[in-house]
Amino acid sequence: MHDDRPTKTAFRIAIPESMTFAPVDFESQTLAEGLARAGFQTDQKAFFSWLGVVPYLTRSAAMETLRLIASLPPGSEIVFDYALPPESLDPVRRQALEALAARVAAAGEPFQTFFGPAELESELRRVGFASFEDLGTEEINARYFSGRSDGLRVGGGIGRLMKARVG
Repeated sequence: MHDDRPTKTAFRIAIPESMTFAPVDFESQTLAEGLARAGFQTDQKAFFSWLGVVPYLTRSAAMETLRLIASLPPGSEIVFDYALPPESLDPVRRQALEALAARVAAAGEPFQTFFGPAELESELRRVGFASFEDLGTEEINARYFSGRSDGLRVGGGIGRLMKARVG
């Protein structure tokens, strides 16, 4: 059997042998189905990187996926980004969100789901996560982009980064 799994990213970062890619259309399939196809072992703790996905899903698809991950063994984690509700933003940030939303909708991928930080943490607790780290733009830039010589930074203040851990 031939393994078509890439061994390096476009940035020449080695992909660990233990990493498995499991493509899923979250609106028409469940994460459980995608993981089963990939041979996922539900009795092992796991880490999920789910970046650039949640705002484009319906709330029910996002919550179904989060519920499944919360049902995994303690120590399992997920990191994902999410968009703040337009009504929670000041006028400048709301305008930036509206412009971005128009661009992605024109590309066929409209924003569908927004969360306020307190609301999201409450939802995550309800489905079974026990600990959280929620970063805004300033915290993301301080942690991941400080000291860069190219000036790359996260801007806009319309999205956040959440890490949730199964207790």
